[in-house]
Amino acid sequence: MEIKFKEYEAMIILEPDTPEETVAETCAKVEEFIAQYDGRLHRTDKWAKRYLAYPIKNIKEGLYIIFRFSSPKDVVADLQYMFRYHERILRHIIIDYTEKTEKASRRKVRTRTPAKEKE
Repeated sequence: MEIKFKEYEAMIILEPDTPEETVAETCAKVEEFIAQYDGRLHRTDKWAKRYLAYPIKNIKEGLYIIFRFSSPKDVVADLQYMFRYHERILRHIIIDYTEKTEKASRRKVRTRTPAKEKE
């Protein structure tokens, strides 16, 4: 039986005073975790400090890190568990990116009908 891989995007917000070493360790842990399940990491984006839309635990800024990866769907629950109990992560979200890419490709294929000319 073939294992179906899906594309995901995970975003985590770390506390703004997180040392650079801890940020690198966290990224490495996530990358190792994805690889452990035979997943493939497409890219990792580390953003600078940004203001949050609303304070979380009286913290107004956060470090954003975004991971794009392909993996079996079993990984998501375990990854969420890891994010939930990490002491420096304020918020996290994992999005199924497969549907988004499929919709975009369908939009490209669909052609617009030309407007009817008036006589």
